[in-house]
Amino acid sequence: MKLATPADQFTKGTILIYNDGRPGHTSASATVLETDTRSMIVQFDDRADTTKIAFSDPHWMDHITIAN
Repeated sequence: MKLATPADQFTKGTILIYNDGRPGHTSASATVLETDTRSMIVQFDDRADTTKIAFSDPHWMDHITIAN
């Protein structure tokens, strides 16, 4: 059985929730715009610029859940 990779889980249009407990960083919603095998580009609802998140970066990935 093939295990799902992050690129399989975080597809274009997936809604993410970021929560690391800091003020302004709880329940922050983002939409995945693009993925490749190592990262994804997301658009946070409250930010003007996009953010590139590496799947190997625990500072991001440990605080992300899929909303939909």
